[in-house]
Amino acid sequence: MLLRIKNFEVKNYLYIFTIILLAIFCFINITSTPLRSGNTWDDANAMLRIGQLWSQGYIPFKDVFEQRGPSMYILYLIANMISKGGYIGLFIVEIVNLLVIQFLLKKIFDIQLVNKKTSLSILGALLVPMWMVSNFTFKNGGSPEEFSIPWILISIYMIQSFFKNQKYSHFFLVGVSFAWVFNMKYSLIGPWIALAIIILFKIFVSQDLKRACKTIGKILIWSVLGTLTVFLPMLGYFAYVGGIKKYFEVYFVTNLTSYTKETLPIFSHFL
Repeated sequence: MLLRIKNFEVKNYLYIFTIILLAIFCFINITSTPLRSGNTWDDANAMLRIGQLWSQGYIPFKDVFEQRGPSMYILYLIANMISKGGYIGLFIVEIVNLLVIQFLLKKIFDIQLVNKKTSLSILGALLVPMWMVSNFTFKNGGSPEEFSIPWILISIYMIQSFFKNQKYSHFFLVGVSFAWVFNMKYSLIGPWIALAIIILFKIFVSQDLKRACKTIGKILIWSVLGTLTVFLPMLGYFAYVGGIKKYFEVYFVTNLTSYTKETLPIFSHFL
């Protein structure tokens, strides 16, 4: 019993140490860090400006044009609320994002490592975000691809948990994650398509047709509820401020007709 408590404490200390290590690594390497003059990526600066204008009462899509989705502008609005000019705020948002990635990876690795090798989970959860920050595809940080990863990981973890305990309510968060990323950059929804194919395959292989259809129906109900939880407030907001027409025109029509071909999720660029 005493040995178990000791091992638990050691693993907790190890995890806390890796959190501090990742924060220090980000402080040195992220371009929005206070150690540097600011993020030099044009897109990040454009989105910072949108967030700043939004905080001043201008409405994205209606009053100012940028092709990213409202989820991104919410993050950049938060960055501007944290600090004037937004760079320090963006740095904080990015660090929180990476720490969430680390936490979710540890949870996923804990499920995958059947022998409960927690130290390997902790190490893997540290190395992946460090690799992301170091990789050239990270650019200067602040991209939709970067901010979509926690939502992809939430969906993976929820689906893993579903196949362990059969709680359909897990798919509520899958729906929330899908809708949030769809409103960030809808070309990043590929992981959910892949996850849907995997889920359908596993269900139809393990269940008869009647039971499989019932299972899929319950999954769809919870997923749609999660999706509506994100979509309805966003659509309601733009309808209230008179910007819903511009939201559809800019985010969907403009992007579909004149979007540059930068559509692959960040994971794809690492391959």
